[in-house]
Amino acid sequence: MVADSQDRTIRVLYVIEGRLSGPGRQAVLLLASRLPRRRFETVVACQPDLDLVEALQRDGVTVTPLPGPAGFGIDAVLGPVREVRRHRAHVAHLYGCPGPVSATAARLARVPAVVCSRDLPGDPIPASGWRRHGRRLLQRASDRLIDRHVAMSRRAVQALTDDAGVDPARILMIPAGVELDRFAPERVRRGAWRSRVGVPADATLMCAFLGHDREAAGALLLRVLRTIEPRAGWLAVAFGAGSSLDELEDRARSLGLGDRVRFAEPDEGTRELLGDADLVLGLGGGGDSIGIREAMAMARPIVALDSADGADAVSDGVDGRVVAAGDAAALVEAIRALLGDPVAAERMGRKARKKAEREFSVERMVRRAAILYEEVLREKGYFKTSTAGVGTSR
Repeated sequence: MVADSQDRTIRVLYVIEGRLSGPGRQAVLLLASRLPRRRFETVVACQPDLDLVEALQRDGVTVTPLPGPAGFGIDAVLGPVREVRRHRAHVAHLYGCPGPVSATAARLARVPAVVCSRDLPGDPIPASGWRRHGRRLLQRASDRLIDRHVAMSRRAVQALTDDAGVDPARILMIPAGVELDRFAPERVRRGAWRSRVGVPADATLMCAFLGHDREAAGALLLRVLRTIEPRAGWLAVAFGAGSSLDELEDRARSLGLGDRVRFAEPDEGTRELLGDADLVLGLGGGGDSIGIREAMAMARPIVALDSADGADAVSDGVDGRVVAAGDAAALVEAIRALLGDPVAAERMGRKARKKAEREFSVERMVRRAAILYEEVLREKGYFKTSTAGVGTSR
């Protein structure tokens, strides 16, 4: 099928295997609803019980149930193939699908495959032995069938190239976008969250993102809080999810920190909390990058471990602090330094906001994705000309 590069509508099918959280969830929500309607049609195929479905439908996105269970079985391959053909999609953008499954499904459906795989870097290739050799062979074979890998961070790019042996030319980094207007500092009334929960205006308020490894990150947070000495009346709010939060609350009480630390899941009140926080901490991998980027958009000073997903968005000493994951003493020192120097903290926060405006806007994310879709279609001969459509007009 050959089309004019400027006039043809491009249909993109987003296939989600399993559950998405953090940056993946944000990316699907924004791309499916924000790609220019004059140029793109979008459909999301996923399991019908995902909480993502309601959010997509509120934004007017067509959602179709993905038949069959997630995983490596035949249904994991045939399900996406059927949806691509049913919706006559031109591009399949797959989330959470293991690379070989994604590649096989896309090739059977005869459309370009753009893959954001959840097993990279989360399930890295073994350091040595036959398993490493086998995984590399499998990854390289499937990589030949994948048109592009999308990575949401520099760490993910490095994992794909170093651990999986993916050709860097086949990787495009597109961080999940932040709604800059919604997270603009002036849009949040300072003191509103403190007033509602009874935190004094002069108390130190810290916000910590624990990521998926909640137990280890939460334990580290508790150790740090016992070491530092903020001014009287301080409070730390740690964001995570799951039953491990109850265990962390019990541990905090046993350490005498029960009234100083709160563990919660992110919700609509998170934005107000970020606006009131004196300091934001990134302590865990997997899910932190959205919280860190939103905090940057709110012009908040940040201290992050270099193992946290959002850490590569922060330039150490410029728009925040980044410390080695195993160096608890350096983490304590960085926290104390920013809490003790409000001028430096405010300066870093302003620079963080400017970086968010340059690099993490929704518009930039959508533009890069639109160019990517047109590029892979042009390589497949879908367009009559080499003009880049959206890519040249935006």
